[in-house]
Amino acid sequence: MAKYGLNRLTLIGNLGRDPESFETKEGIPYARFTLACTEQVRTAQGAEDKTEWFRITVWRGQAEVARNYLRKGSSVYIEARLRNTEYETAQGEKRYGVEYDVTRLILLDKAPGGDNPGFNRPVSPTTQGQDTSTQTPLYNTNSYSSEPLGGGPVAQPETNDDLPF
Repeated sequence: MAKYGLNRLTLIGNLGRDPESFETKEGIPYARFTLACTEQVRTAQGAEDKTEWFRITVWRGQAEVARNYLRKGSSVYIEARLRNTEYETAQGEKRYGVEYDVTRLILLDKAPGGDNPGFNRPVSPTTQGQDTSTQTPLYNTNSYSSEPLGGGPVAQPETNDDLPF
């Protein structure tokens, strides 16, 4: 039996509305938006589009990116963890829901008005609140290639074993 599990959700979709920005009482910024993920499904009548909607909340640096760069229709890639929530309404009714704790946000649209070094770069908890516009990414985030950027030589891992394979 596995000791640990995996709680990961990966979404690629378009914003259904402009992000709404907020701040907690402690001054921590966060933003909320809806994300539409559309897929084509086969039916007896042919193929039709089916859209699932997700309520997304992003925090700190990701919230700043959402506020400054995302608009209705923007394409994004999101990695998140699911978290079950329970709350009470003003009428005392218990309600249950699911939150998406976003761990990675990548803007998929081209930067408006030209090339912006912040686009197509992941915004993760390790880069939240940091200026990543001057950092060179280690890998090309604009294609499916995993080749390092920069065109320089790539260090090969040292192998000091005598295994025949």
